[in-house]
Amino acid sequence: MVDNLAAENTKVAIYDWPGSFSDRWIEVCSQREIPYITVDLFDNELFMRLRHANVTAFLCHPVMREKQRLSVAQAIIQALALTQLRVFPKPEDYWHFEDKIAQKYLFDGSDIPTPATHIFFNPRDALKWARSAEFPCVAKVNARTGALGVSLMHDCKEVKAWSNEMFGRGKGALNSWLIFIARKIRSFRVGRASLGIAMRSPRTMWSSWREYSDIPRERGYVYLQEFLGSSYRTQVIVIGNRAFAHRTTVRPGDFRTFKSGAEDDHYDDYDPAVVDI
Repeated sequence: MVDNLAAENTKVAIYDWPGSFSDRWIEVCSQREIPYITVDLFDNELFMRLRHANVTAFLCHPVMREKQRLSVAQAIIQALALTQLRVFPKPEDYWHFEDKIAQKYLFDGSDIPTPATHIFFNPRDALKWARSAEFPCVAKVNARTGALGVSLMHDCKEVKAWSNEMFGRGKGALNSWLIFIARKIRSFRVGRASLGIAMRSPRTMWSSWREYSDIPRERGYVYLQEFLGSSYRTQVIVIGNRAFAHRTTVRPGDFRTFKSGAEDDHYDDYDPAVVDI
């Protein structure tokens, strides 16, 4: 999109969020002399600033980890899309992002084959299904990523316990935070930078705890999915009319494939149908 903007002599507004895609967008605009301004997506006077600067395009990498801010960002981007601005991403590009329930219905509506997925909004239906289900199956929470909030159910009793929690107190983020810290510890390597990493550890733990503590508890539904038992996961990334894929393997002793193993670069092993779909 940035290349097209350069050709059209467009003035761009970029939501400047350090560490996001905005870093690269600002760099490219500077290199190619594309007129741009940086703005705060959550600025109460955002629309006035955009009109005053006469921008015609808006680039934004929304905050995805915080559900409340994501919800507000979606509303703002929806409003931006209703103006004359060219907006990236468009609301239809990411309304389902990090929302497994939305993705289930998107795939159903698009006739995309997926593992059999069952979503229940009352505990009676969940338990009725579990009594005749094939186990194991996978239970997930809607808004977590990186294999967080994913558990393997081995029998009806475990589904009942999961359901009681989801329709009771709900699933919090404490377990996700502990997994995050455990990953940091596992990835630690003794070396020249070890002292600096160790000194930053309390701050890292505190900042990550604050982030996870802002995540609301998941409750009011049960999401159960067919367990395929695959040894790897293929992820396909589509950008315009281009696509590429990489494979992530299952770590020994785990059943989850997302970020739990090593990336496999044997591209010839991929089924071309996955990319076509």
